[in-house]
Amino acid sequence: MLNNWTKHINPETANKNPKHIKQKLIQKYKNTTITQLPNTKKIHNQNGSYIKRSEKIKQTIKPQKTTTKKHTNLKAIPGIGPKTETKLKKQGYKTITQLKKHPKWSHKCQNHLKQLTTPATTIKTLHQKINPTCLEALKHTPKLKNKEIALLDIETLGLHNQPIILIGIGHPQKNHLKLNQLLIENPKQEKTVLQQTKKQLQNKTTIITFNGKTFDIPYIQKRQKHHNITPTKNKTHIDLYHYTKKTHNLPKNKLNHIEKKLLNIQRKIDIPSSQVPKYYQTYLEKQNPGPLLPILSHNRQDILTLTNLYHKITEKTLNPS
Repeated sequence: MLNNWTKHINPETANKNPKHIKQKLIQKYKNTTITQLPNTKKIHNQNGSYIKRSEKIKQTIKPQKTTTKKHTNLKAIPGIGPKTETKLKKQGYKTITQLKKHPKWSHKCQNHLKQLTTPATTIKTLHQKINPTCLEALKHTPKLKNKEIALLDIETLGLHNQPIILIGIGHPQKNHLKLNQLLIENPKQEKTVLQQTKKQLQNKTTIITFNGKTFDIPYIQKRQKHHNITPTKNKTHIDLYHYTKKTHNLPKNKLNHIEKKLLNIQRKIDIPSSQVPKYYQTYLEKQNPGPLLPILSHNRQDILTLTNLYHKITEKTLNPS
């Protein structure tokens, strides 16, 4: 198990002194190679090599059931604002399908509905026409197939165009979540990992992230351009950071705070993202894989939190009290 490394760490000491974690891991994994870490292997292909860690986790994104009527947000139609929507609903036009019978709005409604060919395009259209946190968009997520979805989280050597060292991709399956973690042994392997990420995402219609609109996706695309890789195409994007702010009035919206307040998740031993570059640099300097374990664990938990948070938000949206 990936988290077995925590057995060698005293949580109280670690929280007071993060360097304690690193020192203990360096001692414990002194004569260990990177491919001896849990579920890891070195992948070679025509583009180069990288480290892949794969794991099946008993956690799924189960389709939610909803009795909410379809397409109830009339503001998705160009020219309809809040006042007009209220007026039309008082007249009996509760859905866009009903509004097709209206002499003035019929043509625009038909054009709008033609764009909603799949759940992914429906979500994307509502995001574009209303806003990126349109709650009605979430009501269409139950129809997404598992194979369409990817959960994404990255770890980098800095915030400003530094190499990406780890990309975690969660692939929902029927009874479990398949987690692939693509790790670079050294910064020269970044291009290979970016190419592999593009390949894993190419058949996905929808990406789920936490603050990925601002950070993860633009960062990946920027690094792909740096390596002369055609950037990954923009997918339908469900950014749970923005949805959490809309559905839950929390004083803080950092992921660790959300985990504690909404999901009852307490990371006993964890390094903050700000420490990732230091741990990775120690791994490079010592050629000791021990400091990589907290990075992999941190990324793994971020992906699992995405599934839990997605459930929490969709449950509140689809079944409001």
